Amino acid sequence: MVRVKICGITSWADAKLCVDAGAHALGFNFYPPSPRCVSPSEAWEIIRKMPPYVERIGVFVDWAPSAVAALARSLHLTGVQLHGSEPPGDLAKLSRHGQVVKALAVKKGFKLSSLRLYHRADAILLEGFRRGFHGGAGAIMDWKLARQAGRSARIVLAGGLTPK
Repeated sequence: MVRVKICGITSWADAKLCVDAGAHALGFNFYPPSPRCVSPSEAWEIIRKMPPYVERIGVFVDWAPSAVAALARSLHLTGVQLHGSEPPGDLAKLSRHGQVVKALAVKKGFKLSSLRLYHRADAILLEGFRRGFHGGAGAIMDWKLARQAGRSARIVLAGGLTPK
């Protein structure tokens, strides 16, 4: 079964459109340099209107685990997605509070063995690398590598996805 998460939600109109189209999860970006960043209060105004059973995921880059956990609790997030250089120990701390997805940019020299570092993650999000981006770049990655990664971890794909 394919599940779809739409990230970078910035308005209720966009959230409703995604949910009505069948999205299983919506992502709320809390990384200020991103043009799709929302404040916690903006995210709450959207989240409080969402129907039940649609996952609410917070997207973070290099936040302290205690701050991620506090915001996740206050916004009733069902999971968090970490896109920075968070050490594996942060995942262990956050996994006590809910689902944790660790994002890894796949660039030249990417080693599948690096997945073992993040064994506490509920899933590993693999996406193509683009300099200066912490996700959301739309960069395509090596799909064969993703298939291989799926043998040792639960994998989420992102970046450059099309219906094909």
